[in-house]
Amino acid sequence: MSNNNTMTNYIQLRGDLSFFFHPFQEVDSMVLTQLSYLDFADYVPGADTVSHLSHIPYGQMPTLSLIAIQFEHNHPDRDEELEKTYQFLKLVGESKRYGSIRVGYYVNDVDFAKEKQFSAVTFFFHPFHAFVAFRGTDQHMVSWKENFGLTYAATIGAEEDAATYLQFIGKHFPLLLKVGGHSKGGALALYACRMVSNRLFHKITDVFLFDAPGTLEDPTLDPKVTRYASKIHAYVPEGSIVGQMMIPYTPQTVVKSNGHRIYQHSMATWLVASNSFDYAPDRNDFSYQMSEQINQWIYGLPLENRKDNVNQFFDLLDSNGIKTFYEATHMDIKKLLGLLVKTTKMSKENRDLLGLIIKNLFF
Repeated sequence: MSNNNTMTNYIQLRGDLSFFFHPFQEVDSMVLTQLSYLDFADYVPGADTVSHLSHIPYGQMPTLSLIAIQFEHNHPDRDEELEKTYQFLKLVGESKRYGSIRVGYYVNDVDFAKEKQFSAVTFFFHPFHAFVAFRGTDQHMVSWKENFGLTYAATIGAEEDAATYLQFIGKHFPLLLKVGGHSKGGALALYACRMVSNRLFHKITDVFLFDAPGTLEDPTLDPKVTRYASKIHAYVPEGSIVGQMMIPYTPQTVVKSNGHRIYQHSMATWLVASNSFDYAPDRNDFSYQMSEQINQWIYGLPLENRKDNVNQFFDLLDSNGIKTFYEATHMDIKKLLGLLVKTTKMSKENRDLLGLIIKNLFF
């Protein structure tokens, strides 16, 4: 009998059980990571940038239950996308398992001029245990460009913010921490963990990576990564692409998905069993073929040329009015042909990459 249960079904199944009676599971880490994609600006205390964060007493942080109620009040008329957000938040907020979780330290710092996108939020089970979630790649192309920035830069702006954010949380609360992130958020989570003080290292019990890109160099040679070996839990869908960019930090657990190709990157498509993910024996052929060709593109370019090629690739999309992932995947034939005409000004490597993406992702 085939299983088509997602995290929504897990919340419905386990939502009436508190963490006291049903301890924290791997799927719980995905639920909280998914929540990091919500816009908490009007509901959760925090700051516009990491540098402006200040201490917030535990009792002044709202619960997920209260946030869900306020969200419904603030958005009586919801479009389809906002309705999906509300239904997920409502399900979480009304559950015994998640409703009493307090939320604080929301930061959403997007700087298009600096090509930086950083967002994080912290979920408190109680004053002494929290989950720090780093938001991953959102719909804006500047976010995807920053992902590719990992292929040539020692650090990106969002990574430095992530390290500062995690150090701040660890300094102001004497608690145990779980840390996680999806896509680029996973890379931010691990970078932040690598940079923290030894004292904070011992507070971090688990690091959850969801289809997160890897690193340019062999991670087994980095002692800041290897010391986390027993704490890292890395998950990817069967059709993983982003999670196979460069060299994965650690062996990955493959999860079944009901999504199509690139859309498996969304955790909403990942399948779960009663208390865990629904595991797959291996990634599929699409994942192996696409990731191999993308990595050939990355490592085939001299390091000094990668930035120029990344800029050229994303500048082409921007000049054609493609500023979000949705716009990229919903091009009409006229825009697609216009895009192809302009590829003559691109490097051969970028023409090959664009052709690969168009062929494998959209047809």
